[in-house]
Parts: sequence; C-alpha cells; structure tokens
Amino acid sequence: VAANLGDPELWLLRGNAEGWGSALIVGALVGAAVLLAAFVLFEWRQAHAMFDLGLFRKPAFSGVSYGTFAIGAGMFAMLLYITIYMQSVIGMTPLEAGVRFLTLTLFAFIVPLATRNLVARIPARLPLTIGLALVGVGLLLMRGAEPDSEWTTLLAGFMVSGFGIGL
Repeated sequence: VAANLGDPELWLLRGNAEGWGSALIVGALVGAAVLLAAFVLFEWRQAHAMFDLGLFRKPAFSGVSYGTFAIGAGMFAMLLYITIYMQSVIGMTPLEAGVRFLTLTLFAFIVPLATRNLVARIPARLPLTIGLALVGVGLLLMRGAEPDSEWTTLLAGFMVSGFGIGL
C-alpha cells in the first residue's frame, strides 16, 4: 500500500476496500487538498506562473471552466457506468459498445462545426447554458435503461448529450 500512495486514482479506487473513513484514505485526500492549496498559493505569488489564476476574473473563462467541470462531473462520469451496462448487462463486446458511443462522439464533433458562425455572434453564456441543459436532458433520457433493454434505449440520450457537449 505504501508504494501506491503517489497514485491519487488508487486512493479513490481503494475507498470501498479500505473504508472511506480509514486513515489511509482520509490522509491521502487531505494530503491532496493541502498540495492543491499549496500549488494555488505558489502560483498566485509567481510573476510567470504556469497557470495564470487571473483568468478566473474573466467571466467567459470562468463560465467555460465551470461548464467543463459540470460536463465532466455529469456526463463523462456516467460514461463509465453506461460502458459497464452495455458490456456486462447487455453483453456487448468492447468494440460493439464503442461503436454505439460513436453517436455521441459524432454529435460532439459535428455540432461545433455546424454552429461556429452562430455561436461567434452571440454571448458565450447562451450556448454554454443551452449545452449544459442539453447534457442534463440527455442524462435524463438515458435513465430508463433496464437489464432487458436494447442499446437503442440510450440512443436519444446519446444524441442530445452529444449535441450539448458540442455546443
């Protein structure tokens, strides 16, 4: 266990096995928070920081950052569970499941190309808000999958979420 303390993913993956209140997990998470705070303080004081924290004073940058975090916390976290569902419950191979995800991926790549002229003329908060709302609607559309459902139960959610991610 001591050899793996440098890997943050293991702290989260071992939470159930070790117990979320165990000294190892709590210590690792507190240590990560302290190191993150130290990084922010160090960067704040640098004349030529790796990451300019002043960017967060710009509403467009902050909005995109928070929106990206929200999509990562919602949609991309859900992709793991959908992948497990498609492979373990429905019985698809990894390739078959990956091909089904192309629907979401294609929308995420095509929508920015199709909407770039329109999005350039409107305030950034409008497509960001609509995109996040569409990702939420897409997630809601995927919630009805049952063990005996076909993968097409997820199709509408893939399309709507892909459109929202692309927007």
